[in-house]
Amino acid sequence: YAYWWIRQGMTRAIDNSARTIRLPIHINEKLSKMRRISRELSHRLGRQPNRLEIAHGLGIAPEELEELLAQTAPCASLDAHARGDEDRSTLSELIADPASNDHSEAIDRHLLKERLGKWMAQLNEREQRILQLRFGLEGSEPLTLSQIGRLINVSRERVRQLETRALAKLRQLGADQQAA
Repeated sequence: YAYWWIRQGMTRAIDNSARTIRLPIHINEKLSKMRRISRELSHRLGRQPNRLEIAHGLGIAPEELEELLAQTAPCASLDAHARGDEDRSTLSELIADPASNDHSEAIDRHLLKERLGKWMAQLNEREQRILQLRFGLEGSEPLTLSQIGRLINVSRERVRQLETRALAKLRQLGADQQAA
């Protein structure tokens, strides 16, 4: 009786440590059952069984068997050389470091903020305030047209018109800078 518990413990220990990426126990059990059924069918049929026969033997759909077989795909080492690469770069050298993009994005944000500040200075005070309130440029929450209208004592429609005019001016300033 203890034999089966010991065998199960050893099998699970091997399953938990044999692969680079650990598979859940129920997947390992299905894989073991698939290998056993494949061996049995091979002996009975005198040839290697096809995937449809294995799926039928397992009592699962062929699509589910394909998903199960995909779990057995080997992991590629990041130190392996990339295929078709003349200078023999490794895969780890070809994968982008997400942390390195943070610096360039921070610089881009800083430059954009600086440019936007210069362009905003060319708007009148009312247009500046409307855009600051509408888009939360001063660190506050963006407000709706109605909320801004109540703050500056104009209608929602007038706020929309002023916002549209201010944005058009900013677009023109941006286009002028690109042309230069």
